[in-house]
Amino acid sequence: MKQIFFGFLYILYIPNIFCQTASDIVNASSAKLGYSSLVDIGVIQYRILQSNNLTIDQEIVFTASSNGDLRADVQLEDGQVSFIKNSKGYFQVISGQTMPLTSEQTIQNLERFNFLDNFYTLWGFSDNVKLGKSNGFIVIQSKDRSKKLSVKIDEDTLLPMVIEEDVSGYGKRFQRTIEFREYKEFAGLWIATEQTLTTRGKDNDTDLSEVIRIRDLVVANHIKPSFFYVN
Repeated sequence: MKQIFFGFLYILYIPNIFCQTASDIVNASSAKLGYSSLVDIGVIQYRILQSNNLTIDQEIVFTASSNGDLRADVQLEDGQVSFIKNSKGYFQVISGQTMPLTSEQTIQNLERFNFLDNFYTLWGFSDNVKLGKSNGFIVIQSKDRSKKLSVKIDEDTLLPMVIEEDVSGYGKRFQRTIEFREYKEFAGLWIATEQTLTTRGKDNDTDLSEVIRIRDLVVANHIKPSFFYVN
């Protein structure tokens, strides 16, 4: 079976440079951008068109429920593969066979595609941050030496434009940059419908350059809870 590659999808919203803590930033952002209405949406479904320089191009149909259930469907040449999170755990469905999902990387990326849960998460920023301005951007930098993280926000729109971070995995270190483009409004929310991810290995590993495009984002409350539970 063709290798399945889940990319990284981050949605991060920052409202005001004059907020003093990361908690203040998240709270103000939630109020400004309508977090409560996002939760009330119920179920959303969208297509992700994913391409990268490792010759893996694929389309993912992602469905998320406000109760925490998730499902990602990938159509391959030899059939569909589904990744599911529900109240019973994480599962993968291949050729109609349901098995526990054990890949931590795939689980993490399944969670990252979930707008309903992670839309306003600062994922890693503590109150120990540095706030500043540079060339029309509001810049937030982590002061935690164990995790280097920097976010650039457009000073006029207050939308995130660039995220840079150092990450670790499989015993190696990487530098990851995410650029956000083509923001569009959806049900009172702003979504970056085009995101470019660049990962550079610090141990002479192959660099990854990836583009994710989000299409057909719709409210899908017609989808029943059983959709997230496969026998």
